[in-house]
Amino acid sequence: MVSMTSSPPGDTSTTAGDETTTGSTSEGSESSGDTTGPPPPSFECPPTDNQCSLQEQDCPQGFKCILWDAEGDLVEPDATICAPVDESPAELYANCTNDIATCTDDCPGGAACLPFYDDGGTCLDLCDANDECPGDQVCQTCGSCAAAWCVPTCDPLAPDCPETLGDCVLDGSFGQVAFSCQWELGPAGLGDPCFDVSDCAQGLMCTEQEDLGPGCLDPACCTELCDLDDPAAVCSDPAHVCVPLFIPGQALPSQEHIGKCALPEAHPCAEPSFCPPPGIDDGAYAWCSVNNENFCTGIGIFGLSSALDCIQQCFCVDNCAVDADCPAPATGTAAPICLDQGPGTENDRCVLPCGGGEVCPDGMVCSAAWGDICMWESALPSDECI
Repeated sequence: MVSMTSSPPGDTSTTAGDETTTGSTSEGSESSGDTTGPPPPSFECPPTDNQCSLQEQDCPQGFKCILWDAEGDLVEPDATICAPVDESPAELYANCTNDIATCTDDCPGGAACLPFYDDGGTCLDLCDANDECPGDQVCQTCGSCAAAWCVPTCDPLAPDCPETLGDCVLDGSFGQVAFSCQWELGPAGLGDPCFDVSDCAQGLMCTEQEDLGPGCLDPACCTELCDLDDPAAVCSDPAHVCVPLFIPGQALPSQEHIGKCALPEAHPCAEPSFCPPPGIDDGAYAWCSVNNENFCTGIGIFGLSSALDCIQQCFCVDNCAVDADCPAPATGTAAPICLDQGPGTENDRCVLPCGGGEVCPDGMVCSAAWGDICMWESALPSDECI
């Protein structure tokens, strides 16, 4: 069994034969510089139990929490261990080595040598307890994986992914849809049939036939990605224009400029329930649609739709305990209250009553169907109207 230790700073102990001495000011006098102190941390290798949390990274200074497995299987490992940080580590996204015998790897602090992109391992940052990553990275995982790791985001119009990770691919994990570097794209070319986002070559996007028109003869085809900020952007098919790839508010700021070549009606805001009307969201009560919960991320949505009236009404759920927990809208006269939803406070919700003639915030309507409270209203998609 190997014991991993680190010496405390300033330790001046030396060993001669069977005697151990420490530096002192004079013989026989008490040293003011005695640095013996408590023993340094020690961790067993191989481990007999989990020593730390990957997400919390709660090892002592100079150590990091990584996965360990006696057979080298880091998808379903035996334990988590506190490993000493390599003094000359490999760079992030570089190939790396796991040393099973010493319970270490050669990646920098906060990173681990993981086998998801190369059998030998690649240095990848680990996601924190909130599934967030340092820098311009997004969190990834797999159903049976013991770790969640970070990969860099990228621009598919000017890809610069590390060779160890693959191409710039559109993917969604942990609720975030973004282009990131993580696997190899397929060989399908412009106009070729496709079935998945990874089927088309770099610079192309797999898109449904209804968004592309008669130029696509299959259920989905590869179309060009384009730059929404480039006024000179031209699509190969004259019937196509550069339309946004993401619904407004969904994209990372660095990827809001990415579009795809498609029919004009493929614009995500062509359906009134998918994009917020301009200038109505004051930030206190986020705009929403029952067809687009993106604008209520993390707090849920309640609403109704009527195909007879061809309208939708909804509001984002803000939980509360007392009225003071509820934000005050920037416009209108409706004052928020915390509406009791029964025993306990975990389901109580902020609402804006309007039954006494109060004016709802700009863009909201007073909904009698929900007991005279303010709600957002938008039209149903045309194919849902009777």
